[in-house]
Formats: sequence, structure tokens, C-alpha cells
Amino acid sequence: MSARSIRARTRATPTASSAVWGAHAPPHDMPKVDDVRVLLGAYGGHECPIPTPSPIVCLDVVVARGASWTFTPPPGHVVAWAFVYRGRALVVGAEVSRELVVLDERDAPVTVMALGDARLLFG
Repeated sequence: MSARSIRARTRATPTASSAVWGAHAPPHDMPKVDDVRVLLGAYGGHECPIPTPSPIVCLDVVVARGASWTFTPPPGHVVAWAFVYRGRALVVGAEVSRELVVLDERDAPVTVMALGDARLLFG
């Protein structure tokens, strides 16, 4: 598995055909499994209370220095990505810090190893 890095940037491009849909849940209602908070979808037998219009997973993951975390995508997972927003980590072997990484093989297990205390969004 290889990773392609994309520098994070913010840009919204609304289209005439895009529908507006939204939901909210307070932070204390978001399930936590060890050091993983489930922001959307399901993980480790726990499901986020926010309904989604299609299957999606979005996790906020804390990985301590030298530790690793592995995600095995559920059947039908169509996009795998990671955004390391605090610290540095190896995402499938590529060193990442404050970058969005899109993974080539989206149905294979993904391992993240923290080079220092790290925090990332994963989906």
C-alpha cells in the first residue's frame, strides 16, 4: 500500500446541485473506544448517534509516541484517508505531519505509527 500526500487547504466550491444536510450531537454523546472517538459511522462495536446519508467512517485517533494503531476497513469501504493534525506519524510507511494522505488501496488494513504523540482524523 502506498500513500499520496496532499497539502491541506481550505476551499469551498458550492454547486447548484449540492443539497444541504446536517445534524449535531454534543461531544459527550460521541462514542469513544480506547483512544479513538467515533465522529461518524461505526468503530469497535460503537456507532455515532449522527445518522449519515451513506456509509462513512470518520475517527479522531490519539496515538502515543512509539505506539501504533491499525484500522481494518469494513466491507464496501470506498475511500481511505488520514489527516495528521498534531504531531508526526508514519501512515503506511510515509512520514506525515499536518498533511492529508489519500491511500491507494482502500480495502486493506492501514497502520499508523506515532513518531511523537500524534492525533489524526481518519476515514
